[in-house]
Amino acid sequence: MFTPAAPLYYKAIIAKELTKTLPMLYSVATNLFGSADNETPEWMNNLAAKGESLTTSTSMWSKEHTFSFENFANLISDVALQWGQ
Repeated sequence: MFTPAAPLYYKAIIAKELTKTLPMLYSVATNLFGSADNETPEWMNNLAAKGESLTTSTSMWSKEHTFSFENFANLISDVALQWGQ
């Protein structure tokens, strides 16, 4: 069940999550080490916005209806990802 694309898929997931958390990590690092400039660079915020745009969300209809196709598909993909780990 292991495919050659699996390592690339996991690396892409990790990269996507890191782009979303990069501004927060930068803020923590600058606050810990006492930098005078605590302003997050614009490119970092843009990168975080791109990472956030790649994240999927659940529709309002599926949030209101527990047994929907969308919820079932999300469950299957979550289980498949856990098996891969």
